[in-house]
Amino acid sequence: MGANLDAKTLALIGVGASIGANCFPCLEQKVTEALKAGASVEDIAQAVQLGEEAKIQPNQGIKALADMLLQNAQSLLNRGSAGGCG
Repeated sequence: MGANLDAKTLALIGVGASIGANCFPCLEQKVTEALKAGASVEDIAQAVQLGEEAKIQPNQGIKALADMLLQNAQSLLNRGSAGGCG
């Protein structure tokens, strides 16, 4: 992996990724790293906002699927199990 990005940029990317992953300890670590690397509170707030924006589509998608499944509950019962992860 190349070393083309500076520490501040990498930490800000980490802030956004932490928000996207809902990782509490990661977020605390990356905000601290960003501050130490010279990021302003405004820089970090922008990274947080970008992380939030990245979550919008998946959140809307899973909500739409839940709504569709609830609207078609009877057909789900009729067809049986579709597998799953747990």
